[in-house]
Amino acid sequence: MQREGWGVRRGVWVRLTAAVGLLGVLAWVVKWAALGVQGGQETGVDRTAFVVGLVLLAVGSVSVALRATSGRGTAMTVVAVLIAVVVTVLLVPALSIASNAVFGEGTRPGTEGGLVVLALVALVAGVTGLRVPRPTPVAARTGG
Repeated sequence: MQREGWGVRRGVWVRLTAAVGLLGVLAWVVKWAALGVQGGQETGVDRTAFVVGLVLLAVGSVSVALRATSGRGTAMTVVAVLIAVVVTVLLVPALSIASNAVFGEGTRPGTEGGLVVLALVALVAGVTGLRVPRPTPVAARTGG
């Protein structure tokens, strides 16, 4: 019975962390809007939005880890959550290196291209995380 309770809570955590990840994408949209308004000049607004967005995306990655470890033990879930957060943070420089190689270092597409890719992946993960079905309460399934 306790395992089923965790399953109900897990679904809530999946949806909550997915929503937080979507807020991270929104923070990066604010970052890009600030860059656009200021003609590409970097300021405190876009730097703050970047950091806030990265933290929120890292929390949002927990949604994917929770879905991937559904039905697994607590230890595996904890390891998967830690790996998801670390991978999310490490993807920023890795994707930035790749986009700089493709678009040219110092160009706006080269600088922001990796972040756009990560934001799109986070957007898909967040939307699919919000669509996780809500579990049916035990009383409704047993007729009691």
